Amino acid sequence: MENFPAVVLGTATGSGVGPFLGTWYLSGTETFTHCVGDAASASATDPFSGAFTWTAGGAGLTAAGGCTFDEVVSGTTATLAAPLSCGGPISGGGEETTAFETFTWVLGADGTTATISQTGTQQFTSGGGGMGTCQVAFALTATRE
Repeated sequence: MENFPAVVLGTATGSGVGPFLGTWYLSGTETFTHCVGDAASASATDPFSGAFTWTAGGAGLTAAGGCTFDEVVSGTTATLAAPLSCGGPISGGGEETTAFETFTWVLGADGTTATISQTGTQQFTSGGGGMGTCQVAFALTATRE
């Protein structure tokens, strides 16, 4: 079970994206539950931290590793426009794919903080041929640089 890279770059388009632009520092937890297969005993809550940068223009919010989060901004909330799947290699020679179902950013009143929630299903294969699936949920806070 892998975290996003430490630095994620992205773009957002449309009116009202201005308050979301910039570099955000994230911290919180990622929780894996309802694990089956070789991950049956892997249910856990792990710390998560990283940086996320949004810039104006482009085709949406693009994360390293090929994930493109197309966000819809309404007021102080940005939500995932449609579910998506992406993934890639993980340590040990395996592969992981995460199907993101929700991804929501809510700006704080001061505009320099946000709360983020994200849910999905993560599937993986290990370098040794094992397979597993878990539900994953992120509960994060963010502070803009």
